[in-house]
Amino acid sequence: MAKRFTATDKWEDAWFSELEAKYKLFWIYLLDKCDHAGIWEKNFKVANFFIGQEITEEEILKNFRERIIQISERKWFIPKFIEFQYIELKSNNQAHKNVIKILKNYNLIDEEGALKGLSSSYKGAKEKDKEKEEDKEEEMEGGMGETNSEVEQASEYFLEPIESRKSMYGGPSFEEVKYFFCELNKRPDEEAVNFWNDYEGKKWWVLNKDGPSRRLKTTRDWQLKAEQWIQKNRMKETSNERHSGYKKGGASREELARLATEHYFEQR
Repeated sequence: MAKRFTATDKWEDAWFSELEAKYKLFWIYLLDKCDHAGIWEKNFKVANFFIGQEITEEEILKNFRERIIQISERKWFIPKFIEFQYIELKSNNQAHKNVIKILKNYNLIDEEGALKGLSSSYKGAKEKDKEKEEDKEEEMEGGMGETNSEVEQASEYFLEPIESRKSMYGGPSFEEVKYFFCELNKRPDEEAVNFWNDYEGKKWWVLNKDGPSRRLKTTRDWQLKAEQWIQKNRMKETSNERHSGYKKGGASREELARLATEHYFEQR
């Protein structure tokens, strides 16, 4: 389940507050259902079903105007989605690269790096080259070969509360991991913290002794790994409960025999 930022002050915004209720609902629906590059494939039949009211394309274009750009017969682009979700797109940010690629495919970023519908929201090739030159001038420090700016960035990042942390390596945010562990699988917060910190430290790589290492690139990848983590902990808990019951209760011969048999088959 994708998580996105939302502006809680939109209800005081002059433009939004003056919209009819059905248009307010559609705007929120649009921001939720567009892809991570702010592009929505038109489907008014589905939109009207969820909103519970009939809305036409002509109505939306009339009321939303410059907030929507038609990029094809079937697709719309919402410029303010990029500005709000990413603030500024950077080509050296792993999480932004795919977004930039999609926007370029639709000619939504010009040669100067300006995003169509906004002043500028893309830090492109020229600024990236300048950053590279600046990086070369910085002294390297630490055994990992990190520059001063990288050390400072990591330091500031890890001072953030765990609840608001985003992955520095293209992995899920802590909020996504916590939802999967605590809401969907009813596991304790501590387990979500341990899992996220462990794989964030590994840059979301799985190191295989008997084969090539691989990166957890998709939501499905990390959730499968999280399920294995949860299953392993549940097995430990079950085992601990059995041993605890034996120590406290003074098990009978029959109980001891049953525990020994189960333990034997668990070890096979």
